[in-house]
Amino acid sequence: MTVLPVGLRRAAGVRFVLPLTAAAAALSAGFLATRSLRLGVALVAVPVLVLLVTRLRANTLLLVAALPFPISLTRGAGGFEAAASDLLLAVALGGLLLLLVLDGKARERAAAVRPILLPVLVYALALIVVLAFHPGLRSGVKSVQQLELTALPAVLAAVVYQPKLMSWMLKAYVLAATVLAVAFALKVGSGAEGALQVGKNPGGQHIASAVLLLLAAPDFDKRWRPLLVPLSLGLLATQSRGALIALAASLIVLLVLKGQGSRVRLLLGAAAVIGLLTVAYQALPATAQKRILNTNQQTDYALRIRQAYRDDANALIADHPYVGIGVGNYLAGKPAEGTQTTDPHNVGLLVLAEGGIVLAAGFVILQLGSAAVLVRLRTVTPYAAVALAVQVGTVTHGFADTYWVRGTPDLGWFLLGAALVTRQARRDPTPA
Repeated sequence: MTVLPVGLRRAAGVRFVLPLTAAAAALSAGFLATRSLRLGVALVAVPVLVLLVTRLRANTLLLVAALPFPISLTRGAGGFEAAASDLLLAVALGGLLLLLVLDGKARERAAAVRPILLPVLVYALALIVVLAFHPGLRSGVKSVQQLELTALPAVLAAVVYQPKLMSWMLKAYVLAATVLAVAFALKVGSGAEGALQVGKNPGGQHIASAVLLLLAAPDFDKRWRPLLVPLSLGLLATQSRGALIALAASLIVLLVLKGQGSRVRLLLGAAAVIGLLTVAYQALPATAQKRILNTNQQTDYALRIRQAYRDDANALIADHPYVGIGVGNYLAGKPAEGTQTTDPHNVGLLVLAEGGIVLAAGFVILQLGSAAVLVRLRTVTPYAAVALAVQVGTVTHGFADTYWVRGTPDLGWFLLGAALVTRQARRDPTPA
């Protein structure tokens, strides 16, 4: 049951509340993008313009589709990191809250996420406990951002889900990944650590997730398969070993969850990707080839740094075993040796260091709880298998690099929300 007539809801949402929310986000971008004012305004202004001339659900998906580009607007100014996607999600959250207040059907859709409510609440409670021991604005903001990258995309997807718009969003994601892959391929010989202001590790995971969508999401037919060529080239060009390992783990998940007929098609697709990666490897410069296969800490600077990160993190964990040092308070290493960092590049160590056993237990419950839900849904909705594959890949990569980066965890959670609402639609075919 809705609380306002349709015409009044539309007037309140599209003509008044939502434009104000969008304007506030655009204004925030102008203040936050201290080192890149034009970029900040452009990144927010374009979605805002679309917001003003399209339907709420369509533009919300557009905002989510832009998330894979974790471009920082603050550059760490004042000790805070705020990406363009944070501002975009703020606009999307404004629209989501408006829908939940004014539209009864939206509240019914939101109820679809009840199966993951317990693990999300457990993790939120763990964050609150850690925050109680380590209060502060930075810890509070970082805690909210972690829920923003997990629970919020799932609820958002459930509320705004429509088959055509879901398909459009995933295709936009894959096309964005393709653009990014080409950008990395063009820079592979320059020694650059990123492309289009996206680092090689989040960029690599973005590309790997796009490969999984092409292979397993129901929205892509064989006409999209040629994009596997630039995606594979770009994935190798990132030189992200974590992304390659994550892709392998994700493919195993898909092979286990898919039915017999789908498994054969998936095997053929996986074989094609492996062949393309092999060809792409041969096309890489010798220095890039050596970096990808090198596992010797004595000759690989990155591996030596990672070992230093691990040693520092383990020392902090030993000193603060129960509630850590506070979310967002991690800082270890020695500036003179080039090892100072705010993230040990291992999500397990980061969670233990920032929140101790309390937050680590919450994180495990969050991940395993959502995975269990997706396993149960594997025969109900085609999004379940690909959602779990993306989540497993993201977590796997997180144990070799940073996990809480804008654009990496949220795709898996968005797919989870879509899987839950399609499951609800099959149980209750009444049009929403």
